Amino acid sequence: MTNDTLLSRRKLLGGIAAASAAAAIAPTAVAAAGPAAHRQEAAPTGTYRIDMHAHFLPPEYRASLLAHGHFTIGGYPTPDWSPESAIDFMDRYGIQAQALSVSDPGVEFLSGTEAAEMARYCNTYAADLFTRYPTRFGGLAVLPMHDIPTALRELEYALDTLHLDGVVLLSAYDGAYLGDPRLKPLMLALNARSAYVFVHPAAIPADAKPELPLPNFLEEFTFDTTRAATLLIAGGTLARYPSIRFQLA
Repeated sequence: MTNDTLLSRRKLLGGIAAASAAAAIAPTAVAAAGPAAHRQEAAPTGTYRIDMHAHFLPPEYRASLLAHGHFTIGGYPTPDWSPESAIDFMDRYGIQAQALSVSDPGVEFLSGTEAAEMARYCNTYAADLFTRYPTRFGGLAVLPMHDIPTALRELEYALDTLHLDGVVLLSAYDGAYLGDPRLKPLMLALNARSAYVFVHPAAIPADAKPELPLPNFLEEFTFDTTRAATLLIAGGTLARYPSIRFQLA
């Protein structure tokens, strides 16, 4: 990957922060401007959207999920995925680029070396997409979180060698939410890099989940994201590591 390509993709994805800030300010500005500000404006055309919550399933990762009984993700049937179908979707809905990440359960359904190897495979697959489609995809690294030293090594490789745009972390791992003291080495490393971290909800353990006739993605994912955010604030993680750029799903 050339430096120009890397900077172009980073510039594209980096515009999200400014766009988000503008979106947050806009309602106040409209209210202050009075009725005239409510006149109808023509919708923009072309590929102007950036999709920050887009998932990909590299072939070996999807096969491994199914082999381990993960026929649904959050209650939704485990889908097929290809870069061509993703680009077709983007083109139909005016999306310029997607920041791809691995959804729940990450690589946590595997253990030890298998989890580390699957994380490396997914991250390398994402980096290859940058070469093939430099203006259409960004990528967030998945880390093998059952072993923090291994996660730190993968973080370094994914950001420094593969030049991924950040990382995806689940809201909790085995019931331990982000901000747990066990994750301190990882938070220190993320903070030192001013890393972008996309927080994706995780399915809570079956023995802690209320028996509701609804799939996880409809309610439980939302609630678990809220729990993670609350604990990041209440536990002081945001104050201790102010350079981490968290975004919630």
